[in-house]
Amino acid sequence: MMGKDMKYAGALLLSVAGLKDEATAKKAKDALVKIEGVNKVTVEEKEESITVEFKDKGNATAKQLIEALAKAGLKARPYEPKAGAKKPSTP
Repeated sequence: MMGKDMKYAGALLLSVAGLKDEATAKKAKDALVKIEGVNKVTVEEKEESITVEFKDKGNATAKQLIEALAKAGLKARPYEPKAGAKKPSTP
């Protein structure tokens, strides 16, 4: 089970409400790349999701990522696909 305080390695997928244009995608990326351990941020606007890839094991928590997005004015949670939607690919 994924907990908000669990530290992640590899990648983590988040659902982000209102992630529908390039300006919002840039705002989300800018907020997340500032977090220690974040290597790459991939935005799937159509799915309203973000994949966060990490540099090293155990440097960031879901809570840190969600809080950073909240400070940027975005509401995020662990990924849940929309009805009928296909899960975005993760690395």
